[in-house]
Amino acid sequence: MVNETELNNIRTYVSWLPHVGLAIGIILTIYFGINKVPASVWQTLYILFPFLILFIISIFLMKFLHVDFFTKPHKICALILSIILGISLLFTNIFIRPSSVRYITFKELVQMESDNLLGNSYLIYESDNCIYCIRMEEIYEVAIKRTANQNFLYVDLSDTLIDDPEVKKRRIAKIPLLVHCQNGVEINRLEGKHSLEEVVRFFNNR
Repeated sequence: MVNETELNNIRTYVSWLPHVGLAIGIILTIYFGINKVPASVWQTLYILFPFLILFIISIFLMKFLHVDFFTKPHKICALILSIILGISLLFTNIFIRPSSVRYITFKELVQMESDNLLGNSYLIYESDNCIYCIRMEEIYEVAIKRTANQNFLYVDLSDTLIDDPEVKKRRIAKIPLLVHCQNGVEINRLEGKHSLEEVVRFFNNR
């Protein structure tokens, strides 16, 4: 038999469950922000899921335990946590956006470089005739989804000759090839087949 003291302790615990859900949401938002996970609708729902579940559970328990969620301390704490969570979600949605992806030919790349339009970009050199390029496509797609605020350009070399002066100028001797360039200047490169973790680290400059 539960005595009155234990019952009050249970009521106190249940009354703070929604606040725990908000706190978990804040922690998840900070975690995604630190790891630069691009914001999305599904990510937002995932962040709010603990609060929604705990709130629903609390509503059901409230009927049996006569719990009051609307005391002044509960309201103040819920307001503070909601503001923090809202600001965190707003920050991630504004500053940690999904990366942009474009598919261009090698000639278009040369023209973009000539017009100084590359900026800070990751170039993914590939060809329809390259089996390793085809095998790496899925890895690139997943890695790009895990990378925020970057500009990715898939450069198709299918119709480009290996002895093209522009190809030699860029030292493209092996594909698939990843090149990180800034304002037309190469910063780093990753040649050949690599694991998902290696590609993610490359895209995030780690």
